[in-house]
Amino acid sequence: MGLIRLGFIVFISIIIGLLSSAEIIGGYTADYLDYGVGARYLGMGSVGRTIAMDANAGYWNPALLPRVRDISLSGMTTTLLGMTKYNQAALSIPLNESDVIACTYIGFNVDQMELHGIINDATSTPEGYFTTQKNALMISFGHKMSPSINVGLSGKYGSRRVYNSQDSVIAMDAGTYADFGDFQCGGTIRNIVAIKLGEQTDDNYELDFDLGTSYKMDQLLFSFDVARILRKNTSFFVGAEYAAISIKDNFDLKIRAGINSNEMSLGLGVQTTPIFFDYAFLIRPLSQEHLFSMGLSLENIAIKNNDQNAEKWTQKAFEAIQRNDFSLAKRYIQASLDQDPQNQKMKTIDQQIGLILEILSNRSIKDSNGQRLLYESMHRFIKGDFDMAVDIAEYLSRKNNSLQVFSYKQLLEKTTGHVSTYKGVDLVQYNLELAQKERLADHVEAAAKCLRTILFFEPNHVEVLKQLGDLSQLLKKTT
Repeated sequence: MGLIRLGFIVFISIIIGLLSSAEIIGGYTADYLDYGVGARYLGMGSVGRTIAMDANAGYWNPALLPRVRDISLSGMTTTLLGMTKYNQAALSIPLNESDVIACTYIGFNVDQMELHGIINDATSTPEGYFTTQKNALMISFGHKMSPSINVGLSGKYGSRRVYNSQDSVIAMDAGTYADFGDFQCGGTIRNIVAIKLGEQTDDNYELDFDLGTSYKMDQLLFSFDVARILRKNTSFFVGAEYAAISIKDNFDLKIRAGINSNEMSLGLGVQTTPIFFDYAFLIRPLSQEHLFSMGLSLENIAIKNNDQNAEKWTQKAFEAIQRNDFSLAKRYIQASLDQDPQNQKMKTIDQQIGLILEILSNRSIKDSNGQRLLYESMHRFIKGDFDMAVDIAEYLSRKNNSLQVFSYKQLLEKTTGHVSTYKGVDLVQYNLELAQKERLADHVEAAAKCLRTILFFEPNHVEVLKQLGDLSQLLKKTT
């Protein structure tokens, strides 16, 4: 915890130091589709290509949309350079567990621009006034191909009107996203298709490519993006977010900072389910800007409902395991993983049950006692008795020359981090010899314990039953 806070404090200190001494390169972007959306991401230096988890994901990278598990609505409004009104809104709607669509609107508007005629003397009396407008509408779609890989597409329509000239563009983007747990990466190809309509203007929609990476460490999130890779003005973006306060699913307070080629930024985010509020303070060469965005996200409610559903299916799976109905248990586990795909324990149990079903179907363990022990090892694992679970698996592996049984033992060892006490030795012979030593030392109870261990694995072992009977008589005499 202290290390995380220290890392974030160092990051903020670097940003503040740069604010006081560095000269920021670049400036206000002329491409209205490159400005960025969402005060959360702008407050982190305009990183959003792998971390967007709300309706704004459609803008940053459509492949991020499957991460938005319920309806999300976001909006932002501000005035840039004291004269340009910037409005943005986005809505995302899940279609099913794998597919999400989103709609994003972006609008720039400058009113009361002076018209000075041919001479264009700013000190002269204006001949009139006109309005400049740039608007864009994006329809985005994201699809989850696997638990860790997403793809997405965005269709864009942009229009520009300046005085008495007007033009428009139709374009398309494609994105991909990969989640490796704590580390994420993604990329977007911009303007794969770009068709300009109307009068020729200076606005260009060139083929381009963006990349992003992010790393999450407990309460700290780092993100690094690269944009405009195919243009001559490649830009870099670095941002961080620290979860300062988190109260269950009801309240979150996050602190942010970032830097890129055009600006430096600080930010703050507050969420009280289902409403979120974000603020960003941007320091640009020509201005300092305050951005605010608000939204509605049912994400936490959806996650909570999914977790509850996952817990319900998990409980049903455990009940089925107790009844040794592993086929039914596997179906319940799959239902649980559909609700909570990141549940590592359920993934492991799913693998174990798959091996058990394979062992049973192949008759790798033919005798009823061996099958009893196989079931018992699974029960012990569920209860957290890992030592006994791996001991049973070790015994079965030595008694049955089967690849499936050996794989089952290896999986248990890897999952639990436990190695059997009897690894590489014959369990029965080991305990027989130990029982003999304990009996010679007059440790009757310890000797009986060794024999009972053998009977757990081989209940019909005649010699052990006889020795245990003799020890029982001896115990009665001593008491």
